[in-house]
Amino acid sequence: MYDYVPETVAFSSLYRFLGTNFLSRDAENRASLYWGESLMSVYWAYLTRSMQDIRANATDFGVAGIRKGTITFTRSNNSISNIADLNFFVVDYRFVIDQGLGDFSIIHPGLYNDSSSVATLNSIDAYPNIWIQADSLVKSTYSTILTDLGQVSSMPNILTDGNTLQYFTSNFSLALQHIANAVPGPATQDYDTLQASTGPLQITPSVINADYICQTPQLKSGGSLFLAVLVADLVFLQATWSIFTLTTGWLLLQKTPSANHCQGCVGLTSGHQTALPRFVDHLPEGGVEQVEQVELYAMEGSKSRGDHSRNSSQQLLLPD
Repeated sequence: MYDYVPETVAFSSLYRFLGTNFLSRDAENRASLYWGESLMSVYWAYLTRSMQDIRANATDFGVAGIRKGTITFTRSNNSISNIADLNFFVVDYRFVIDQGLGDFSIIHPGLYNDSSSVATLNSIDAYPNIWIQADSLVKSTYSTILTDLGQVSSMPNILTDGNTLQYFTSNFSLALQHIANAVPGPATQDYDTLQASTGPLQITPSVINADYICQTPQLKSGGSLFLAVLVADLVFLQATWSIFTLTTGWLLLQKTPSANHCQGCVGLTSGHQTALPRFVDHLPEGGVEQVEQVELYAMEGSKSRGDHSRNSSQQLLLPD
C-alpha cells in the first residue's frame, strides 16, 4: 500500500505539500518525480475537497450523507495502451450512507447495472460523482511508483511522455479552486508552462549492484601438500594414543585396584601396623614411672632387619 499521508505525520506538517515529504526534490535532474509529486498532491487535495462538498450538499438538503467508502482500481487489460483512457482501470467501490438510528445503506456496482467503468459512472453522474478525480489520482500514483522504482519497461507512464503529462496537468487551475486550505505542489501550473524550468522526463533504471569475491582454486605445491597431510596424521595419531592409554589404564584399574600403588605402599598396607607409644598425661610423686612396653615390628620386606621382636623400656626422669 502506497500511503500518501502516513499516520505518523503531525497535523502541523499537513500544510507542507500535504505531508508528501519526498526524500529528494530536484526539478532539474529528477523532473519525472518532481511532476509525480505535484500530480499526487494536487489531485489528492482536489478529490478530498470534492468528496467533502458532496457530503455537505447532501446534508444541507436533508439527505443522508456518505460516512465512508473505498474504491479499488485494477488494470483492465494490457490492450489499452493509453493511460488517459477512462477504461484503463476497472473499478470496484463501496460507500456507506448513514441513514441515522443505526440504519445504513451501501452504494455498490449493483446499483448501476454492475458498471465498473469510470467513463460510464461519470457519464451517468453516479453518486458520488468523484470518479474523474479519483481516476486521475490513481493514475498519478501509479506512474509515480513506477518511476520511483525505476521500472523503465512498465508502460504506459504519465511521467515519461510530455503530451500525456500536459493532459493531466492542464486542469491544475480548476483543481486549485477546490483544495480548501490545502497547499499542494511543488508545481501548480501545467507542464507546458513550466517545461523550460524543469529537466527532461526520464526514469533512472533500478540496478542492484553487488560485489562478490571470487575464489580461484589452485593446486598446492608438493611440500605444502605433504606437510598438511603429515600434520593431520600426527594430530590423529596423538589423539588415538591418548584414547588408548586412558582406556588401558582404566581397564587395569578395574581389574587390579592396587595397580596405581607403589611397592612400598603395597607392603605397608599388607603388613602389620606399627603401634605407637602411649604417653601418660602425668607422673606420680616419685618422679619415675615405667612406661608401657612397646613392641616394634619390622615391616615385611625390610632389608636391614629380620623378622623378630624386641622389648624396650623407657623411663622418664623428672628433675629434682
